[in-house]
Amino acid sequence: MVAQVKSSKLRGRGGAGFPTGVKWELCSSAQGDGKNIICNADEGDPGAYMDRSILEGDPHSIIEGMLIGALRWEPGTAMFTCARNIRLPLSGWSWLSRRRGKRGFLGSDIFGSGFDFDIEMNRGAGAFVCGEETALIQSIEGNWGEPKPRPRSRR
Repeated sequence: MVAQVKSSKLRGRGGAGFPTGVKWELCSSAQGDGKNIICNADEGDPGAYMDRSILEGDPHSIIEGMLIGALRWEPGTAMFTCARNIRLPLSGWSWLSRRRGKRGFLGSDIFGSGFDFDIEMNRGAGAFVCGEETALIQSIEGNWGEPKPRPRSRR
């Protein structure tokens, strides 16, 4: 599946447009069992409203994208993080995720499949630097959103 995603040339929606296939390849080679999915809708770039437009216009696509990733990675947790100043989409997201849970799209044993998937909500720092994944993770863990050096690949 990773090869198909990589050959599709699908890219992330962030400013760098990071190739999704490369990200999935990195996840495949990561050591350990505890994989997590984080949707970064923190949007700390001044004057940027790309995430907000998706949150308001098509929030189902975000949940669906996270579910697709979850089906592949079976994460321990899934987290949606959104800037503190984005109130309307965040309240809509809370309503939407509860509604999807009631209809069986989220939660335990989705549609009797034995697959469990739920999404935690997190208020992000709204800082530009948190667009970088290690800074975002630091922020989610309650620390200053500062980038950290990445471990080198063991190839």
